[in-house]
Amino acid sequence: MKKEKSFIILLGGMPASGKTTLGRMIAKELKIPFFDKDLLCDDYTNWVTERETWPNDRHSDLYRNHLRDLEYQIMLKQAYEHSKENLSSICISPLQVNFKMIKR
Repeated sequence: MKKEKSFIILLGGMPASGKTTLGRMIAKELKIPFFDKDLLCDDYTNWVTERETWPNDRHSDLYRNHLRDLEYQIMLKQAYEHSKENLSSICISPLQVNFKMIKR
């Protein structure tokens, strides 16, 4: 029996555009997990920015030059680890990063 290849769906869009709703529907239909960057990272990011700049900061150099790429690395690393076990997944985020810069 041939094993199916895993896949990663990247679902992006503007804030409040329905990414999570659509992602959950797709994940449920395909029976795959979904990783939402905000759910994975917001608590930590807000903790850092609250101490260094201001709560919920997404515009400072600290966030744009350091934290944002780390958030994407965390989300994509989860999906990548699943793919090594031949498990598919869906990643939900604004997708505002150059993926070539993300380290596996």
